[in-house]
Order: sequence, then C-alpha cells, then structure tokens
Amino acid sequence: MEPKNNNKRQQIVAFIKEYNLIISFFYELFFVLLGLVLLGLLIDEWLNTKPLFTAGFALLGALSSIFNLYKRSKRGKA
Repeated sequence: MEPKNNNKRQQIVAFIKEYNLIISFFYELFFVLLGLVLLGLLIDEWLNTKPLFTAGFALLGALSSIFNLYKRSKRGKA
C-alpha cells in the first residue's frame, strides 16, 4: 500500500508545481502589463504622444513575461 500512496503523492506534488508555474505566470503577465500600460499612458499624456509609449511598454511587458516564463520552465526541468 505504501508505494501506491507515495506514487500518488508524487503525482500530486508535480501537478501542484506545474499549476503554480502557470498561475504565477498569469499573475505576472497581468500585473506587469497593467503597470507598464498605465505608465505608458501617463508618459503619453505628459508628452502628448498617445499610442507610442503605451504600445511600447505593453510589448515590453509581454516579452519580459514570456522570457521569465521560459527561464522558470528551464530552471524547473534542470
């Protein structure tokens, strides 16, 4: 009975680790994008360049979140 319970526990732990990675990625993506878009809107309002900084910071936030996900997934597999 012990080996089956231990195997099931390992499966649950592996699932929780993967789930944690996905949830943390979405939180990071959302809050980084939100912060950078708001910063871009403020700078655009200040300099009267409406879509320039907002679009640039949104792209920067998306790329940095994807890069961080890539780094985390590589670190988890190593």
